[in-house]
Order: sequence, then structure tokens, then C-alpha cells
Amino acid sequence: MNNLKAMAKQLGLKRVFFKGFSTQPEIFYASASVVCLVSSTEGWPMTLIEAQANRCVTIAFDCSAGVREILSPSWQ
Repeated sequence: MNNLKAMAKQLGLKRVFFKGFSTQPEIFYASASVVCLVSSTEGWPMTLIEAQANRCVTIAFDCSAGVREILSPSWQ
């Protein structure tokens, strides 16, 4: 996380925040418009489902069947 914080600072990214673990993610979803899952490997990422349930746009790498199914336009 220290490397990512340093990179964000070096790039002048003023609206990137690193909050760490939380037992109440809905607080963060409430103020977010977009949630980006930047993992290159995932199984069934609950983060994407939680973000969509909180009306956030979700973006992720096409790295697993789980991500594909959650973000598929036909997913119901």
C-alpha cells in the first residue's frame, strides 16, 4: 500500500484514497460513482455485487468466469 500511496502522490492524484479494511463498506459506496476492481485474479468478487447493489458503475479486468458473469449485460 505504501508504494501505491507514493505513486498516487507522484502522479498528483488528489481524488484517490486508500482506506483499507472496513466492516461498513456501504459508507464508501454511498459516496462513490465508480468502483474499479484492479485484481488480475478473482473468483467470485463480492465487491462488484456490493457496488452494483449500491448503484455504482463497476469496472474490472476480464479475469475470471465470476467477473464475467457479474458484469455480463445479460446477468439478472
